[in-house]
Amino acid sequence: MSDKNNTFENELLLLLFQNANIANVGDATGLRGSTTAGSLYWALHSADPGEAGDQTTNELSWAGATPYARVAAARSSGGFTVTANVVNPAAEVTFAQKQVAGTVEALFWSLGVAASGASKILYRGPIGGAAKLFVGTTDDNVSCPGHGCAVNDRVYITALEGGPALPTGIAAGVYYVKTAPDANTITLSATQGGATIDITAIGSGILRRLAPMSIGENTVPKLTTATSITEG
Repeated sequence: MSDKNNTFENELLLLLFQNANIANVGDATGLRGSTTAGSLYWALHSADPGEAGDQTTNELSWAGATPYARVAAARSSGGFTVTANVVNPAAEVTFAQKQVAGTVEALFWSLGVAASGASKILYRGPIGGAAKLFVGTTDDNVSCPGHGCAVNDRVYITALEGGPALPTGIAAGVYYVKTAPDANTITLSATQGGATIDITAIGSGILRRLAPMSIGENTVPKLTTATSITEG
């Protein structure tokens, strides 16, 4: 739930991602796009860069003939699709092939304003499945219909925008699945195989099953067009 009207939410996304004017705000031409649309930049992260972070926070890196670099996406329909308050890449986001030994893991992506350096993050998100509503109860169970999780999977928990509080005992962040007794219920732990999180008051939030991107030698990392940003 958001205090913004759905039409206005979509217009804001069109302004940011496709440089389209929002008419009739102030005058007929309204809020105007940039003189030069420019690009936004996708990055990969080993952990959540957080609300206070920048694009260098937990950002991946590798050297070699084709070192890691952020990927530019034009602020246009060629870079992003915007439909019903949801933004997706217009094409797969393809990063440089890792041509050096060793493996790194990407868990989060971000979208910022510069090709390098400590640029501000506009949006960030986990690499993984769709957002699902969950309810946590004082028997320590997390009810999440069709969660799709297995024991030791990692999940990313966030609060509902403008909604009820998270269950007491659970904060926003990454957790491990401790048990998965059925298709609709799991318990959580802070570490793999650790103690079950003690939920002391009922609450709800959003759960996403993480799908870590393992990047070894000769891997070409990609974010699919299913990667999404939602307003409201």
